[in-house]
Amino acid sequence: MKRFDLSGEWEFKACSENFIPDDLKVNLLKWNKGIVPGAVHLDLISNGFIPDPYFEMNEFEVQWVDKVDWLYRKKFILDLDPSKSKFNSIKLVFEGLDTVGNVKLNGQFLGSFDNMFIQHSFEVKDILKFGENEIEVYFKSPTLAGKELESRYGKLPVELASHRVYLRKAQYSFGWDWAPVLTTSGIWKPVYLEFIELARIKNIWFKTISVSDSKALVAVEIELEKLTDDDIDLQIEVFFENEKIYERDFVQKGRDRVRVHRFEVISPKLWFPNGYGEPSLYTARIKLSKDGVILDEVIKKFGIRTVRLLQESDDEGESFIFEINGEKIFCKGANWIPADCFLPRVKNEDYDALLGMAKESNLNMLRVWGGGVYESDYFYDKCDELGIMIWQDFMFACASYPEHDDFIQNVKNEAIQIVKRLRNHPSIVIWCGNNENEWIWVDKTKKHPDEMPGAMIFSGVLKQICQEYDGTRPYWRSSPWGKDYPNSETDGNHHQWKVWSHWVDYRDYEKVKARFITEFGFQAPPHPETLKEVLKPENRNFNSLSIQHHNRQEDGIPRLFKFLSSHHKVTSDFEDLIYRMQLNQAEAIKFAVENWRIRKFKTAGALFWQWNDCWNVISWSAIDYRKKPKALYYYARKFFNPVIVVVKRFDDKIKIFVVNDLLSPVEGNLIVNTFTTYGVKKFERKVPVIVEKNSTAIVLDEEISNLNIAKLGTDYIYVKLESNGKVIAENSLFLVEPKFLELKGLGFTYKISKIGEAEYILRMKSKILLKSVFIYFEGIEAKLSDNFFDLHPDSTIEIKINSNESLHKLINSIKIKTLT
Repeated sequence: MKRFDLSGEWEFKACSENFIPDDLKVNLLKWNKGIVPGAVHLDLISNGFIPDPYFEMNEFEVQWVDKVDWLYRKKFILDLDPSKSKFNSIKLVFEGLDTVGNVKLNGQFLGSFDNMFIQHSFEVKDILKFGENEIEVYFKSPTLAGKELESRYGKLPVELASHRVYLRKAQYSFGWDWAPVLTTSGIWKPVYLEFIELARIKNIWFKTISVSDSKALVAVEIELEKLTDDDIDLQIEVFFENEKIYERDFVQKGRDRVRVHRFEVISPKLWFPNGYGEPSLYTARIKLSKDGVILDEVIKKFGIRTVRLLQESDDEGESFIFEINGEKIFCKGANWIPADCFLPRVKNEDYDALLGMAKESNLNMLRVWGGGVYESDYFYDKCDELGIMIWQDFMFACASYPEHDDFIQNVKNEAIQIVKRLRNHPSIVIWCGNNENEWIWVDKTKKHPDEMPGAMIFSGVLKQICQEYDGTRPYWRSSPWGKDYPNSETDGNHHQWKVWSHWVDYRDYEKVKARFITEFGFQAPPHPETLKEVLKPENRNFNSLSIQHHNRQEDGIPRLFKFLSSHHKVTSDFEDLIYRMQLNQAEAIKFAVENWRIRKFKTAGALFWQWNDCWNVISWSAIDYRKKPKALYYYARKFFNPVIVVVKRFDDKIKIFVVNDLLSPVEGNLIVNTFTTYGVKKFERKVPVIVEKNSTAIVLDEEISNLNIAKLGTDYIYVKLESNGKVIAENSLFLVEPKFLELKGLGFTYKISKIGEAEYILRMKSKILLKSVFIYFEGIEAKLSDNFFDLHPDSTIEIKINSNESLHKLINSIKIKTLT
């Protein structure tokens, strides 16, 4: 099999004058240059027809784009005569068409499309010709197409744009509380011709049947497209770290299209989530050949692992625990949204950065949220490699959905194709029907979830498809979902939005006893430079209409100030406010995660909203659109660490917990100190500690009066856990809000030294408490191993810096900020 790539330069034009601004009509009604994979918006930007929609409030200037029909065209030269070639089939393949329209080749209609999530393939051998050929792809306005369907079938209960549910399209593109309204059209994934001689490999799935310490039983299912009755040779080779561990040759007879074969792997290396073991992967090479000539060859990685969802009765209700390879896993992670409003902009290096940062921050799970897209194969490959489990939503969010026959059939086709595409990935540990549909329905109507339009999709259609085409991982109806109430705290999974969205402060996280929390969050602005990209100098303040436009939640800016004033001083400086708001977000999520981790396994997972952004926005993310980490990112590295110490006050008592996620015991000494903010040590105690594997223990339960706490504005508790001569965890408890602490912010020294190519060490020492130290380099890109940290009295910290800049430039550009 071979491919002929048709991505790259195409032509595009508008199909009607309606909605187009007068000054653009002449140019847009004729052919212009476009790039595939791409989107109409991107082509309009690159041709200079529309401004950057992310800048200021330009989003309003481009709302006509999604109301226009568009036509894309490509002419290409084929240097063979299809009718005389050796190929029995030639297909025109579009991996992604967004979203409604039809395709023609050389003037002949090939077919229509109405789903951006799936591949569309057309047989074209009899239509292609030697020499010049022409493809035309017509895209109907997604907004008008959705509204036409809504007019035909009726308006449904939907959050935000109601017509969106009639299209199998990324729902966030219609606008969300963190996303602009940029409803795209275009060829958003690669397009190519696929030449098949006698047969090709369509799908490969390695399915773990059973696992023991000595061996694993694995089934491989190979789906073929076979165009001949002749026998074809099929070869399977399996490798682990370049060593061949298995090989088998078959003769595929007749028109048989599926080959299922079982084989044993001796002393298997299992795939484990990040922090629980190695995410071991095997590599398989599958070849199809005829008379020694290779017809097709695929290299596929797979993991050997088992997954169970433990739902067992206990004194609080029913557990919700993921078990991987027989080990209970506390899921530590975040929600993943599309990394751009314009999906073709997202490259493999973007996934490398964002997912690499997730692993570095000790995340072991990401939830691919149901209002975005099923991510690229590369995304899931990377999660396999890094040991990041995936909670995979199907793409339905915050709405009731249609139930007419065409829509249900569209959903079935989508689900089958998606499950077959993704089921080989060991990282995917659960399929989930939707995001918040039933919860919203029940809260607003007080009716049973099964009465919701579209309920059959989530209770039946998707469940059946997941069982039929997979069956190796659980299916879950919705997020959230519980037995008696969709957002139950006693069973199932839970979304916690009383805090923040309902104007409740983060201290209330302590009251939440949910079994598995898949959404909770607290907003903060992105890095100042990320905002400066899209705001004019005069609008870089929290009173401007432009900055309010870059926070899409209702009353988002007032919430930032309300919750900031509860904990921190409110200043008038723009960048100082961003710094304090980021700290407030980080402290909120830290408080929540620590509360749930000490409940392990009564609570068995905490996935905060959200990991990443799709544009320059004030949101709940830990990493902003330009991949600049917020304070939350650095905090997550510590509160998601496999071993943590948590210090909590209960009235007049202090309790200290050690949480151990390791699959081996932790033994060491807990050092408990009371310091003053100005550098006096008032109390110290050493407590021997042994914490069993994968467990939590209370290691100190003490009256606060015994810790020599006198003045709450200066006295605080600092603890560290030492094991084998190394500090493996540390934490602090301040007994007043940061705004009431007596802080000086002076009395420290630092030095930057070069230690290697583009590698530096910053050593910092202080005689007093430095609270929430933020280090940045003005105008210079640098990656720091830690930031937004506390430097305790008479202590030294070493921060690794990676930068391509010189030592001289780093020294001259460094800025250090602390709370005062």
